Amino acid sequence: MTQNRVATHPLGPNRVLETIIAAEGTPASAKPEAMYWCSDAHARWTKADASGGSASSKAESIWKKLIWSYPDSNWAKYARARLAEPSGDRDPNQSDGSSGKVTASFRDMPVAEAVKMLSSLTGKPIRIEGGLSTQPLVTLSLRYVDAEQAIEYIGRVAGLRVSVKDGVFILTPQ
Repeated sequence: MTQNRVATHPLGPNRVLETIIAAEGTPASAKPEAMYWCSDAHARWTKADASGGSASSKAESIWKKLIWSYPDSNWAKYARARLAEPSGDRDPNQSDGSSGKVTASFRDMPVAEAVKMLSSLTGKPIRIEGGLSTQPLVTLSLRYVDAEQAIEYIGRVAGLRVSVKDGVFILTPQ
């Protein structure tokens, strides 16, 4: 899904995503992603919603439904990671652009997905090379660490060697 198109929709991201989730004709493969981003939008919303509950509790509710309905999807893994973080105003998976610090949580996530997520948070190019015979699962919680440290931690937890070549972080089997 293109986040920019949804975010600028006149009805707002939540209504568009909730429509996608509820629609009968929506492919089953699209629903988990729509649920994740709908929850993310609620989590970022700081005001109480119209029903009197907080937006963050609405986000938690949708993430839990996502995990229950689509437990094997990557989006459920992302939702588990978000729910594992302490609540608060700060986005649990973020990069603090001003200081280059990263906060993220990964729970039983395939290393390729964790690397993809970390690359998007840090803006650093990261590749896995050398053909992994199995996809190691990563469980790791990072709080306000340098981008380079975050990449090193992911590599260490997954049993991979980290090197840098031409500004690209490369993870290879040890």
